[in-house]
Amino acid sequence: MGLVTTIRDTLNALTVVQAGLSVEQPRPSKVARAYPYSPPQSVSLAASLPCFTNSWDLQPVDRISVGRWRNYSIHMQLYAGQATAGDDSAVADLATAYEDAIQQALGQRNTDGLGGLFLYGDVGGAIVPTVNRHQLRGGQPTLAILERGGQSYIGLDLFLDVQVHDVMMHS
Repeated sequence: MGLVTTIRDTLNALTVVQAGLSVEQPRPSKVARAYPYSPPQSVSLAASLPCFTNSWDLQPVDRISVGRWRNYSIHMQLYAGQATAGDDSAVADLATAYEDAIQQALGQRNTDGLGGLFLYGDVGGAIVPTVNRHQLRGGQPTLAILERGGQSYIGLDLFLDVQVHDVMMHS
């Protein structure tokens, strides 16, 4: 028997972090919605801006004597605002402010003293981390025009690489 953290657990924790993001500059703004999975292309995001969508890829899985290490790459996209034919520098500036906010939130300690996405659980009376490592990186480009459902948005194209440790307890 052991403690298993799934990609669903990780995505649920991540969307809590994303939904709690806000910035004061260049103007006060709060994330309106964080989707744990990308909605269908037919769903308009215009009414829920700024918002995050997430999708994931399974990377190599390493089996070790006490469990396994599962590696995932979570593709996070922040849709900050709709792109227009005019000057979009204000929306680009807002998206840029959120880049710092997500970095801060992922490294922050919560009231339990645990870091943003480092999920902990009780394994045989011991509290152990199940998301042991995460690394944030940007797409090329990171500040990007994101296309969705025939609409163009300005936002961030980000990847969060996570390592999930399944701990196996032997009796």
